Amino acid sequence: MPQNHHANLRTTCLAATAAAVLLAAAAAVPARASAPGAGGPAGAPRQPRHCVITLRGDGTPLTRCGAAARTRAARSGTLLMTWYADSGFTGDSTDIRDGAGLCDAAGYGISDIGAFLGPGWDNAISSFRTFNNCAVIQGFDGSAYGGDNHTWLGDQKYVGDEWNDRISSLLMHA
Repeated sequence: MPQNHHANLRTTCLAATAAAVLLAAAAAVPARASAPGAGGPAGAPRQPRHCVITLRGDGTPLTRCGAAARTRAARSGTLLMTWYADSGFTGDSTDIRDGAGLCDAAGYGISDIGAFLGPGWDNAISSFRTFNNCAVIQGFDGSAYGGDNHTWLGDQKYVGDEWNDRISSLLMHA
C-alpha cells in the first residue's frame, strides 16, 4: 500500500481512539447546573446520570457510567454505598460495590474520586446512603485521604454546609 495510505489510516485510528476516550470521560462527569431543558426536549428535565465503581483486589477500581452502569455485570457484588450530587439522595449518583462481601473494620476506600470518575465528580458529593455494614464514612477534602476530614455515621440526607461538594476521597467501614 502507498505510504500516505498508512499515515491516513494511523491518523484515523488515533482520531477514533481520542473520540472514544473523550466520550467515555464525558459520560462519567455529572452535569451540574444547566440551562432549562438542556439534554432533552424543550422543558424536559435532564435525567440523572448513574455510575458504578466496583472495587477489586488489585486496588484498581472498575468504573462504569451511563448505559454500562445498568448492566448485570455492573450490578454484581455487594452494594456498600451510593453517593449523590444533590441533597436528599437525588441527582447524579454513584454506587460503590465489592465482590468480597460486607463491610468490616478494615473497610474500603476510594483514594481519588476525580481520578476514577472524572473531575466533575471531585468535590461533588452532597448526600449518601450506606449498605451492608458500611455504617462509618470518613470523607477527606484531599486525594489519597489527605487534608481535613469528617466522619459520618449511616445515611446522610445532606453532608452539611461545611462538607457539601468538598469530598475528594473517602473511607467506609463497619
